[in-house]
Amino acid sequence: MSLDRDRFERLVRWYPRWWRDANAATFVSTAMDAADAAGLRAPSRGERVAAALAGLGTRLDATTARVAGVAALFLSALVAAVSQFGFTYDVSSLLTASLALQVGLVPALWWAVALACARHRLHLDPTRTLVALGIAMIATTGAALAFASWSVGFDEADAGDPRSLFAALFPAFLALGSTAAACAVVVAMSDRLPRRRGMRVLIVVTSMMGAALSLPFVAVMLMSPITTLLVSAGAVVIVALAWPDHRERSSPRASTADTDADVDGRRRAARALASAAGITSLLGIAFAVTGSLYTSLDGTEAMIVGMRAAAGCGILVILALALRAPRRTATQKRAVWGAAALGSLTLVFVVTGWGTMLPSGNPRPIGAVVWLLPAAAIIWLVWASTWRNRSLALAISLIVAVSLPIIGQILAAVLGILTPIVGIVVACLRVTAPTPQRVQVELA
Repeated sequence: MSLDRDRFERLVRWYPRWWRDANAATFVSTAMDAADAAGLRAPSRGERVAAALAGLGTRLDATTARVAGVAALFLSALVAAVSQFGFTYDVSSLLTASLALQVGLVPALWWAVALACARHRLHLDPTRTLVALGIAMIATTGAALAFASWSVGFDEADAGDPRSLFAALFPAFLALGSTAAACAVVVAMSDRLPRRRGMRVLIVVTSMMGAALSLPFVAVMLMSPITTLLVSAGAVVIVALAWPDHRERSSPRASTADTDADVDGRRRAARALASAAGITSLLGIAFAVTGSLYTSLDGTEAMIVGMRAAAGCGILVILALALRAPRRTATQKRAVWGAAALGSLTLVFVVTGWGTMLPSGNPRPIGAVVWLLPAAAIIWLVWASTWRNRSLALAISLIVAVSLPIIGQILAAVLGILTPIVGIVVACLRVTAPTPQRVQVELA
């Protein structure tokens, strides 16, 4: 009986390309030998199902994790922006759509990232990991329904309306989500659990209790678009750490090496600038609190003037940090002063009111654009460094580029308070550069 080789080769298509390049020939020959011994001409139904599950489970690899992490970060940023726009202009349809993404699709992408990373680092079985991902989708659905049920019940109680059936099903949705989440973890980690039945039952029960206790916290956490954005950013960092890229970057050395005297001089200048920034910003904060007592400004106006003046002193702190920053290569030297220029320009915009919230709480249209400047500064510094983990550098760049335009306008409100703290810390750092130790070699 001749074997249909094409049907065996089609089984390999379930697997990712990197797996096919390394194992396709061995897989096909082994499957054909097994079919020949069983008297079969083509793969059996069980073999086709097993190949499909194992292949799709193997596709939970670096590509899937990176795509899911970046997609979660992008959708979280979109949710934050749409939510702000919906609240500002009272567009209920936008709020509903953003909430569906926030409590439905984004957590599903988190599960994909978590299981792909766990499969890679803990060498989990691909089929079990795929089944765990399917169960995790049920957990995500249960959590989203529990969140929606709690929200509807809260609105009904606030309006004094009788409780609806959907709101009354909150405990059932919570139980569904927590049980499915615990089962997903147990299924994925089943190879790592003890063989004794009593210990397995104890671990399963403990996992369910932990999921039931943590699910309400997750549901409350998902109420904040900013928190969702931070968790998605953490997922991108985890992917970068799970699949690091160890290619080294090299850049030409600076033409002139820094001498110890130059380093000491820069650090003394940095201490002077930081001290001046700390003292001046503290005076600005004092004016923000007491300015209305001895000027014609009211309390709000004095607060705005004082805090913006304190934030403006941050330019001195940025220059102090630039003076203290190492510059081992010409690329790093350009990056340090370029980033300092971008950071100082950001503070100029903040002081003039264009990079912060209006008194009513509504952002200016240009506010998000302003905070692209410090994002570019941080990305410039990251890629000018000598990190070997390029994936982590890319992850940090994505997080900064997405998060700063969203949270920067909120961060501007506390810059005046942060300036004296950072200034005092920089001023208290050691001025004199450490003396390099010389090893004496004695000739016998």
